[in-house]
Amino acid sequence: MEMHLYRQAIKGREKMLEALEKGDRSWTGMACVNVIFDGKTHLSTNQACHAGLSGANAGSFAVVSGLMKPSRNILEEEEALYFLEWLLNESPYSSTFITKSAEEALYYKATISSSHHPSNLMAAGMVASRRLWEYPEVARFFVDMAKAGVKKDLAFFSAHMLSCDFKREGKASWTAEDRGHVSMCPGIMGGEGLLNFLKHNVTAPNLTYHKSSHYHGYDRMYGQGGEHLQTYLQADFPFNGEVKKVAGFFPADKVEVRSCSYENIIQGMVEFQHTLLKHIGFEENN
Repeated sequence: MEMHLYRQAIKGREKMLEALEKGDRSWTGMACVNVIFDGKTHLSTNQACHAGLSGANAGSFAVVSGLMKPSRNILEEEEALYFLEWLLNESPYSSTFITKSAEEALYYKATISSSHHPSNLMAAGMVASRRLWEYPEVARFFVDMAKAGVKKDLAFFSAHMLSCDFKREGKASWTAEDRGHVSMCPGIMGGEGLLNFLKHNVTAPNLTYHKSSHYHGYDRMYGQGGEHLQTYLQADFPFNGEVKKVAGFFPADKVEVRSCSYENIIQGMVEFQHTLLKHIGFEENN
């Protein structure tokens, strides 16, 4: 990016932060973005699911997305930094981010993304950042699994299906994805979708956001084929070291919901990930 454009993006971030601090925009709840054009900006109102992206015209070169303040279930700073480091630099969405420093993003409470990427991929990265304040348990579960040794992209995917209290108390289990406004939906992706996600392979990219502000479709951009992975986990995951086979791998199949302690499910995924990755055809040595 040319330096004069980068300076405009930084000024756009300052403009959004000023509006938030003055109360012209809200820090709590729904997302706020500032779409940056050469010579002007489009500051959205607070809208659910990054809907402010659709309010701008084509032709932008960057988008500033605010990291809003959580109303409850606040992550530790170390957790937030670990999550952001992966998101900005290693995740399937990382190529879209201009911001590469987790510390900078957390300090300024904003990220900057490039508009010259498929709009659904760019938007998915911003939506994923909402795990800091919206469904922060996903970020916490991701951090715990990744630090324990689960492949990071798989940890993020799996964290969306892990059901447990935010404080890690009580029983944990694998459930169907039931959270809305997320960057990818394990409940519809299946094994094919997970394989493409792990390979950072978008099979249904939109036009770049620079060319079109239509950003929808990020929850299906990796494909939907293959068996339902929640059913697979319920059938084959070693809860407390016990495996109980359940016939069929389709959403309509009825399976017994099994659970174990949070610590056991995290450690179980560390060991089970190799079986899961082999099952979907992912070669770990690549």
